[in-house]
Amino acid sequence: NKIVIKRVGALKDSKATKWLSQLNLDEGEREAIKLYIQTNAKLLLVDDRQAINAAKLLEINWATVIDIIVGFAERKRISKEKALEALKIAQREGRYKMDFILKAFNKIEELKGGKK
Repeated sequence: NKIVIKRVGALKDSKATKWLSQLNLDEGEREAIKLYIQTNAKLLLVDDRQAINAAKLLEINWATVIDIIVGFAERKRISKEKALEALKIAQREGRYKMDFILKAFNKIEELKGGKK
C-alpha cells in the first residue's frame, strides 16, 4: 500500500457544496469531507462533532478512532488489553466525551476471549 497525496478541488455536487458552506466546520474537516466525496472514499475518519453532523447530513460513511479501536477488538485484530490501552490514549489525547469513552471501555471489557 502506498500513501497518495491528493489536491482538494471544488466540489461538483451542489448539495454538498451548499451544506459545507453553511456548516461551522474548520478548514481541515471541510477539506477532509471534500476529499472523501471527490475520491469516492469508503470511510471518513472524524473526531469533530460538527464534521460528524456534516457527514450525517451528506450521508457519508464515517467513524471515529474509538469506533475503529472497538471494531478491531471485536474482530480480534487486537487484544482486549491493547484496545483498552488505545482507548486510554484516545481519552487523553482526543476530544471525546467521557460517556462515549466509557461505552467503548464497557464494550471491550464485555468481549470474550480476544487475541493474545
